[in-house]
Amino acid sequence: MLPQHKSHLIAVYTTALEYAKQIREAAVTGVSPTGVPLTPLPSPQQQELVALLGRLTGRLHDTMAVLLPDREETRPAPVSATRMWVNVLLGRLHELIEDLEPGRFSQKYGALDPQTARILGSEVKEMLEDLKRTL
Repeated sequence: MLPQHKSHLIAVYTTALEYAKQIREAAVTGVSPTGVPLTPLPSPQQQELVALLGRLTGRLHDTMAVLLPDREETRPAPVSATRMWVNVLLGRLHELIEDLEPGRFSQKYGALDPQTARILGSEVKEMLEDLKRTL
């Protein structure tokens, strides 16, 4: 397996575990990933969702154990892994900021008033340029 395959498998696995944790917290404890209070799901739905998440994360764990048997989760990964994660997360941040571009935003959510479009256009341009210098 190529190193980039391993890196991507680890990134997907770790991200999936984080999403499962956030889903569980939202459904069971009523806390959104942003900290906004939510109403927890009714108990039967919680149980069903927690069981599903357990099955999915268990299968992912087992799959990673087969595909990456030499991966030791408790040992800190090298700085190259840190750089990879920073790049993955910066890429996601880039995508989120792109969604604030007035044309894209308006296509998804309806036309913006001119002042909001102007402010977003200017700020998004600056943020994306700043990110491009970093990436």
